[in-house]
Amino acid sequence: MTQGHLNVNPADLVRVAGEYSALQTAAATVGPQAVDEVHRIIASHGPMGYPVAVGVVACLARRQGPLEAKADDFGRYADRFIEHAAAYRDADRQAAQRYASLDFSEAAALPATDDDDEPTDPYPKLVCWIGTADGDTSVCSKDATEHMYVEDGVWKNRQIDNGFVSELPPSSAAPRTTLLPAPPAPGSDPFADAAPGDRTVYWAEPDGSMGQAWRQPDGSVVSSRDTGPGLKISPIAPGDLPMWGQEPI
Repeated sequence: MTQGHLNVNPADLVRVAGEYSALQTAAATVGPQAVDEVHRIIASHGPMGYPVAVGVVACLARRQGPLEAKADDFGRYADRFIEHAAAYRDADRQAAQRYASLDFSEAAALPATDDDDEPTDPYPKLVCWIGTADGDTSVCSKDATEHMYVEDGVWKNRQIDNGFVSELPPSSAAPRTTLLPAPPAPGSDPFADAAPGDRTVYWAEPDGSMGQAWRQPDGSVVSSRDTGPGLKISPIAPGDLPMWGQEPI
């Protein structure tokens, strides 16, 4: 029979076995105690106590059989708990022996590998922002995998290795981020066309940079188009965007 994984302390099993043994002893002594009670009644009440003594004896006669059977049950319970405790101790001892036989020095040694065997990302991605379809690609590093730009209000990715172009949905940049088709009007809310709960928006500026605005925890908005006092952020210049897909860049 397969043993399940139980959180059992053998000492607890032994303790319960002892409690059942004590209960067995107590049940076995009920008979002698009842006899002593009959003698006490006769001594204290004389002939008047006879009916009471008879009642005690009759009650004992009715209950003695089941009581003795239950005392036997308690004894069997105690034996079973002792056996269970021994089984758990034996299982623990066997597990300790198996654990001691393990060769951790060999198991911990990593197999030697060549540099060519180093794991690599099967889908490497490094976005380079170039602003427009014909933007300057010399700003991109040799590790860049795709050019990103805006054309006719549509954000696009162009794979560098094969020239494949895909359109980017407004919500594709990152969670709670919107790609705007055009710069927000001066003095307007940059988040007017964003989804509720968005915290970052981006847009293409006429000079090829990427404008951005953040919604702060207090609800205030900081924009790269802000000209007044307070916190300032700059547009994102063309080039690699290693943190693209996180907010903010």
